[in-house]
Amino acid sequence: MDNNGGKPFIQKAKDILECSVDGGVSVVSEIFLEGVVGAVVPGFTSFVLNYKQQRMEANLLRLFYELSLRIEEIERNYRALGERQKRTIKDFFAGLICDYVIDEQEADKIEYIANGFVNLTATENPEPTTIIIYLDILKNLRKIDLRLLFHKLHRPHFTHLELKEYLLKEGISEDIYHRTNEKLQRQGLLVSSLDEDYNKLVKTVNDLVDYVNALEDQRRRYLPRRSIGFHSKVWESDSLYISDLGNDFIQFFTNNK
Repeated sequence: MDNNGGKPFIQKAKDILECSVDGGVSVVSEIFLEGVVGAVVPGFTSFVLNYKQQRMEANLLRLFYELSLRIEEIERNYRALGERQKRTIKDFFAGLICDYVIDEQEADKIEYIANGFVNLTATENPEPTTIIIYLDILKNLRKIDLRLLFHKLHRPHFTHLELKEYLLKEGISEDIYHRTNEKLQRQGLLVSSLDEDYNKLVKTVNDLVDYVNALEDQRRRYLPRRSIGFHSKVWESDSLYISDLGNDFIQFFTNNK
């Protein structure tokens, strides 16, 4: 992506977005450049940019570049929205998206945020809390985490030999692989099939204890119930699969076209 030399930031952004439209102002320009960005970075091009300001500019330009690749889809989705939904997109979600883009440490993840914005424009009455949860989770993940998550969508299980071959191809150690799976599980994107089996076992055993208590009631007034306490545990990675939250997260941040 060409950063257009020493042009002011706003002009760079317009160059990216409006070369994608046959004349006129694009919807993305209308949503972002006429309000949100001006409020976030008023006049910041008038002085020498420090590191964070440089990252802010680069990240926002990357967002606009990614959006420019799907400008026709955004235009179509946005024009189909009611006025109230358009205001929500422009007055709330555009600023929210910019907040996360500005702080993003890995620029390549901005592609996913752009996908999320496009999917927002195609969603009827998106729930703000849900979108914030998705963005918070994405913020906590690194690219390697996302690679492993997306790969698990297509290949949930490995034999030991297949795992070794996969790790060699990805250039990561088995320890990092397992730690990444643990991280994805803590974020709620992966769940363990063994957890579900364990819960079923706990219920079965406790039901048996209740039954024995009932049989012994004539001889003993009370038989202490020995319930099995459940403790969350990270199991071996071959028992992990993508949760409902994980599937929704992936669908939101990927290009579904």
